[in-house]
Amino acid sequence: AIEELDGASVPYMLIGGLALSAWALPRATLDIDLTLWVAAENRDGVCDFLATLYTARVANPREFVRKTGVLPAATQEGVRLDFIFAAFPFERTMIDRAPLRHIGRVPVRVARLEDLILLKLPSPRSRDHEDVLLILATYKNALDWDYLLSTADLLAETLDQPALSAMLREHQPPTDG
Repeated sequence: AIEELDGASVPYMLIGGLALSAWALPRATLDIDLTLWVAAENRDGVCDFLATLYTARVANPREFVRKTGVLPAATQEGVRLDFIFAAFPFERTMIDRAPLRHIGRVPVRVARLEDLILLKLPSPRSRDHEDVLLILATYKNALDWDYLLSTADLLAETLDQPALSAMLREHQPPTDG
């Protein structure tokens, strides 16, 4: 999938459980989650392209992507892939920030830890909240807190969920001063 996205010049980043593993935070996962940045006018074309490479797990891929922003697919071997079409400018920034990390022998753009936190923070799933706490417990002092908090503030405002940035501030390490 990474080679296909790179070949088609589709900006992406790996997120989810596999991204955590790429940052030495192993977690079992049953799928591969990739966030894509695709201009609105190109979404149908990219959706069709991906649906020719993989088996869509929904009846009408284009319509499903229009409604949900996600294309659930699977490889011929049955590996589940979720292609998530980014919608917000800060997601484009996240994709641009994603460094190349190796998963096996494949270089993959993996979301930075701060961005994994930001993507998981608004989720209602307890698994995502556990992942946030795991990242904070392991990497709290290595995180870019200025970026994390400013983007969390933007996310909280965009989603009208002020508690998102408040939760992070509770976990912020003390600043020297």
